Amino acid sequence: MALQRVSSDRRTRRLLLGLLVLAVGSAVLAVPVAGEDVQYEYANGLGFDDKNTSYEAEQTETAEMGVENTGSEPFEFEIGSSGDHFHLDAEIVPAEDETTIELDTANVGDDDPSTYLSATDATVRNVTVHNHEIADDELPGGVYSIRVDNEGAINTGTLVVEPTVRSDTPWFINRSDIERNGTVMATGTTGIEPGETITIELETQDDDDAYRLTDETTVDDNGEFAAALDLSAAPTYTRLRVTFEHDGVVRESHPISIHEDLPIENPESESNGIAIVTDGEQLELEAAPDQQFTGEADLEEGETVDVHVQTTEGRSILISRDATVDEYGTFDVTFEHLEEIEPGTDVVVVAEAADDPAVNATVPGIVVEPTEATERTTSDSGSETELDDGDREDDATLPLSLSTVGIGALAAGTVLSLVGIGTLLGFGRFRFG
Repeated sequence: MALQRVSSDRRTRRLLLGLLVLAVGSAVLAVPVAGEDVQYEYANGLGFDDKNTSYEAEQTETAEMGVENTGSEPFEFEIGSSGDHFHLDAEIVPAEDETTIELDTANVGDDDPSTYLSATDATVRNVTVHNHEIADDELPGGVYSIRVDNEGAINTGTLVVEPTVRSDTPWFINRSDIERNGTVMATGTTGIEPGETITIELETQDDDDAYRLTDETTVDDNGEFAAALDLSAAPTYTRLRVTFEHDGVVRESHPISIHEDLPIENPESESNGIAIVTDGEQLELEAAPDQQFTGEADLEEGETVDVHVQTTEGRSILISRDATVDEYGTFDVTFEHLEEIEPGTDVVVVAEAADDPAVNATVPGIVVEPTEATERTTSDSGSETELDDGDREDDATLPLSLSTVGIGALAAGTVLSLVGIGTLLGFGRFRFG
């Protein structure tokens, strides 16, 4: 396979990027490495204050979603349901650096959003209701996507309103599993009352090769449900979506992809318009949270790459993620739950263009023991490490000696400068041909 340089307009963008990075690196290098009594404020971007950006509320409660680092500047808030029965956005004008958005889930039936949407130490204005198909006052249980954004940052999360449905149905299915078993089990747990019915619907997300399957299941006494889906006629390499409905409302929804089996014995690296960056012949992933790697794709900015990991033994699927290609043709993927995988497990990582499965990459990998640094980071998760700087009125201000900051800035500036030089010299993206 030949590697070709990107077109001249992309080289120009890369050149400009390199100059910008060099300039930033030079500015950082210019920080003096002397002095003692200087304080620095480290401001994080606007975002939800929950570490997992996931909030829960009962159907009759007021859901509270904390937002921090607002800078006391206006920002946009948006909430929408999986089935699009409830969708609105609003402008929040905070008086403080932190605010809590409150949604009264027991009284959303009112035509006036100000009766159920508010924020502490803030003003809610310019509310736009895009969809409101709620028969009574209570917000139906389910998973709602939430987002806050301003000119400098975007942060997304979820609001889970009970009772909802939590699906254990796999996101990735091998064709051989369907042929061998004839069916695939759609399973999950729910807070919906035992004896109630859940409707499971599977259909294609694209117009081509239209496919639709509907089944029903009953919640048992343990709050569990299961249904055998006959996928023998489902098309391969087609984006599907499974939804779980109760009382005519979608409570959960996620994609499903059916593929031909990957080579299980001695899988080899393969690149067809996509490349996954590795340090050697295989990708090493630590058995720890938040494992990230990078790829390059011969795709346009904004296109999506589906990435998943599966073990070579037993064809079990571990996790799937979507990644968005940036303007330079690169994408980043983070897997949150690899700490559940036994070190030494052989895996295969597959990336496919969402709109064209023929654009893909396969790379073998292995799950390894986490490093000491990773273990320390993991063990400290959930608490912030602070420097002992004596009495401090403002926790957002970390008084550091300028020499400490200077050394860090020197290292950061050096790295940025090297990246800029590499970009100028062409150590950038290649097009696959």
